[in-house]
Amino acid sequence: RHTRFRNVTGVQTCALPISVALGLAASPAFAHAALESTDPAAGATAPTSPAAIELRFSESVSVGLGGVRVIAAGGETVRTGRPATVPDQPEVVRTSLPKLAKGTYVVTWRVVSDDSHPVRGAFTFSVVRPTEGSGAARIADDYLSGGTTNGAVDVSYAIVRSLVFAAMALVIGILVGATLVWRGAFAHRRVRRVLWCSWGVLLIATLLAFMLQGPYGGGLALGDAFRPSVWSDVWGTRLGIVLLARAVLVLALLPVLLTIDRAPRPAWSRLLGLVLIVGIAATPALGGHASVGDQNALAVVVDMIHVLAMGVWLGGLTLLVLLTARTTAEEATD
Repeated sequence: RHTRFRNVTGVQTCALPISVALGLAASPAFAHAALESTDPAAGATAPTSPAAIELRFSESVSVGLGGVRVIAAGGETVRTGRPATVPDQPEVVRTSLPKLAKGTYVVTWRVVSDDSHPVRGAFTFSVVRPTEGSGAARIADDYLSGGTTNGAVDVSYAIVRSLVFAAMALVIGILVGATLVWRGAFAHRRVRRVLWCSWGVLLIATLLAFMLQGPYGGGLALGDAFRPSVWSDVWGTRLGIVLLARAVLVLALLPVLLTIDRAPRPAWSRLLGLVLIVGIAATPALGGHASVGDQNALAVVVDMIHVLAMGVWLGGLTLLVLLTARTTAEEATD
């Protein structure tokens, strides 16, 4: 009994400095995508009607859940082409324009940055000459004051993300702790129950995160999370693919969980479980900023190890709590 306490505590003691060291060694986190330049330039007066609107950002972006709108000073929306990123330039968004009449126009844009967060903005430009008494500035201000996302979507998205990381930490930590440290952990019903619940929460929360990414990234209502057309847009993004890949990896843990109470536990089950949790731990990095940049491979590995260390730490604490509760109950009956 005391050896089990020392083993689990030893793993936690190793995991904490590893996590801290990786955090100190990691480069500073990137901010959300920022608009670096536009063509036509903000506030500029073009001598002729431009053929397209071009937005250049500080990093690659996704425009499938967002969009670009052009609005005349009088409030009429201009029919434009479908906005898309430029081939081999994922940081540049372009949308074609029809021939514009003289006057001032407002360009509103909304994109999703590499960390899955939506960013948006607005600017004005004129063709030949500005419109006198233009209401373009008011249109831009109204757009920007509307908020980035729906309030209900914000709250739901935050709750689901918290559930994902909490459940991921428990699944990783309990499987690692019970596989490498406390071999007899799965003989106890309480440990198996916590693991199964964490697995179920991780699977459901991951699927909910996929459904909510559309409303969150596109500024839609909460009810739009149930629209297949929105799911299709999410599927076309890198984060959408990563979320579905995580769901597949979590489902692949099912045969591992079905054999955890066997004595002895099959070797293939232990090995498969460890491989799958490494893959699951890599998904936050693959769906975020770590997967882009000059040293993306190193960043993904560091982020993955950080998630694994976090999981081992929190999962180890959970095993300690469960073991302590069982030990206390045993001593009470002695």
